[in-house]
Amino acid sequence: MINLFRDKKHMLDNTSICIDNVSHDGIRWHEVEVSGISPHGIKFFSKLSFDTEKALKNDLHVYSKLTKFDFSIEGYIVEKKAVHNGYFYNVRFNNIDERTRIQLDEILNINRSLASVAW
Repeated sequence: MINLFRDKKHMLDNTSICIDNVSHDGIRWHEVEVSGISPHGIKFFSKLSFDTEKALKNDLHVYSKLTKFDFSIEGYIVEKKAVHNGYFYNVRFNNIDERTRIQLDEILNINRSLASVAW
């Protein structure tokens, strides 16, 4: 596995990294800069303008110092804020199954616990 922990662009905290590729059509994917994630949604920045009327597919890769998990989750944009060099988005996950939600919640809780431990 490449050493993503050196790439601050994807860091959520000292122990986890999240890479998200988004698409409206499932064909053209765009990597975005994740600023926050929860079992209910994700916040990210992109230079591209996404249509707020269409569902947004998220291809998530969450890395921790212990493991890697991949998720494909659909969501919808609940907030879009234009800034000088792009857009900030707040996306709410749509129809996330219980297993995926619990798994994502557990990963994020483990990573928070690890972040509080002095290495």
